[in-house]
Amino acid sequence: MFRKKMKSFGRTHRALRLGCFLFLSLIAYTWFMAEAALAQVVVPEGNVAFVVVRATARTEREKAADTLLTGLGYKITYIDSIQVNTADLSKARLIIATEKNSIATFGSSGINSLIEGGKRVVLLYDAAAVLGGNWSYRRAYGQGYSPANQGPLLVERGEGILTGYAATVAFDVQGVDQGDIGDVAVVNRGYPFGWVVLGRDLAAEENKTTFYREHPSGGRGVIFTYNPKYYTDSGENLFVKLVEWLTGTNPLPSI
Repeated sequence: MFRKKMKSFGRTHRALRLGCFLFLSLIAYTWFMAEAALAQVVVPEGNVAFVVVRATARTEREKAADTLLTGLGYKITYIDSIQVNTADLSKARLIIATEKNSIATFGSSGINSLIEGGKRVVLLYDAAAVLGGNWSYRRAYGQGYSPANQGPLLVERGEGILTGYAATVAFDVQGVDQGDIGDVAVVNRGYPFGWVVLGRDLAAEENKTTFYREHPSGGRGVIFTYNPKYYTDSGENLFVKLVEWLTGTNPLPSI
């Protein structure tokens, strides 16, 4: 009987120790996350502020956009999603996001406030879902599209980043990489308020993919829902054009 009681006591003791360990681990994690959120990120003058889900584990889309920006000579400051509300973006040359989860806490009011405050913002892929609307995702390859017609953009207005393009012109913005199938995010109703539609895909007239916005303060915004991981040469050229339009200068910084 004594041995049984000792075994029972031992199991209870181990369970209590495990419970205490888990509880203390939870407290430590909560403290760490709170400290990270409170640590303000200050973006140096001229840098691109890249709002990411997590800087230490960036998504493939975030990495692709990073490569394009660094290729243009920009320095990047990463801002984790939990830090976006406290970050100092006042000196950022450009603010960019590719994931809706990275700026979810910032919300529609936060994005619009940036533009109304004179900042330049680009939302790639589904990052603009925080502005509202009904979003969906479709394969860039399939459903009647040939491999030569990946991720097409049909111009509806030759304005903003599409200045110089004639309406109804279509070209391929997104392709595939070694047989991998890319996907395009589209908004098909409830379009972001205050934004001008520039273009759509070819699957359906309501599938809008490209928007822009300007504000008297000098602020500008672009929504471009194609996946940067799969940009074609035309897609990369258009990315350079949107950076140039947003910043109002040649995107290659002078040395």
